[in-house]
Amino acid sequence: MRFLQTYQTDRFLKRKAGAIFIYALAMIAWLFMEPAWHLAEAGLARDLAEAVLRKAGKQSDDLAVRELEQQFVKLFNRLGPDCEPFLKRFGKDGAEILERAGQKGNQLLKWYQSAPGPSFYLLRDKEKLEWTLQYGKTAFDAMIRHPGAAEVLIRKHGAQGAAWALNLDRNSVLKLAKLETSGWTSRHFPDSKTLSDFVRNQGSAGIKFIWKHRTRLAAAGALTWFMTDPESFINGTRSLMQPTLSQIWDRTTGSQKLYTILLLLIFGGYLLMKLSWIVKTPQWIFKKLFRRHQTNPPINP
Repeated sequence: MRFLQTYQTDRFLKRKAGAIFIYALAMIAWLFMEPAWHLAEAGLARDLAEAVLRKAGKQSDDLAVRELEQQFVKLFNRLGPDCEPFLKRFGKDGAEILERAGQKGNQLLKWYQSAPGPSFYLLRDKEKLEWTLQYGKTAFDAMIRHPGAAEVLIRKHGAQGAAWALNLDRNSVLKLAKLETSGWTSRHFPDSKTLSDFVRNQGSAGIKFIWKHRTRLAAAGALTWFMTDPESFINGTRSLMQPTLSQIWDRTTGSQKLYTILLLLIFGGYLLMKLSWIVKTPQWIFKKLFRRHQTNPPINP
C-alpha cells in the first residue's frame, strides 16, 4: 500500500515538474523576444520619423526625430505595423489623425486602404474627419462617392444625409445639394421627416421631378397637392400643368372650400333670376304683338 502511494506521488510530481518546465521555457522565450520586438519597433519608428521629416523639408535634428519617434512607437503599440503606410504618407498629420480616432483607429486604417487616393484629402480636413468618426463608414463612403455634394447633406442632416447620398445617384445628389444650399427644402420641407420619407420612398426619380418642377411646386398649395400622391405625378398619371376639377378641389383648404360653395350659391341664385327674366322676355314681346294685332284688324278691300 505504501509503495502504491509513493508511486502515485512520484507520478504527480513528474507531471507538475513537466508543466513548470514548459512554463519556464515560455517565460524565457518571452523575455528574449519582447525586447527584440520593441527594438525592431523602435528602429522602424526612428527610420520612419527621419523619412517623414526629410520629406517635409525640415532639418532632422535629434530632438525632433526623437519626439516624432516616440509618437510613432505609441501608435505602433496600439495599432500594429499596419499604420506604417498611413504614417509614411500623412506624416505628422497622420499621427494626429490616428490619435484623434482613438479606438476607431483600426477601422479608419481599413477605410483608408479601401480608397487611399480620395481619402488622403478627405481625412486631412478636420470637419470631414470629424464626420467620419461620428457617423462612421456611411459618411466616409458618401463623401468618397459624391465629393462636395455629400458634405452639404451631412452638414444639414448628419447620418441621415449620408444615407441619402449613398441611396441616390450622382445627378440626384447634386440636385438635392443645390436645393439645400438655396434654402428651397428648408422653406418647403420644414419637417425633415417628411423629406426623409420622400427620399426613401421615391429615390432619385422623386428628386429629379422636384428639381424640374421646383418653381411650380413653390406656388401656394402645389407641394401639398403633389405630396398627396407623388408617385402618380412622377410616373405621369397626373400632371401639374393641367389639373382636373377634382385635383383643384383637393388642393383647396377647408375655409377655401366653404367660400367657394357660398360663391357658387350666390352666383347660381343670380343666374336663376336672370334665367327667369330671359324666359319671360319673349313671352312679353309675343303678348304685345298679339294684342296689337287684335286691336288693329286688317282692312279688307
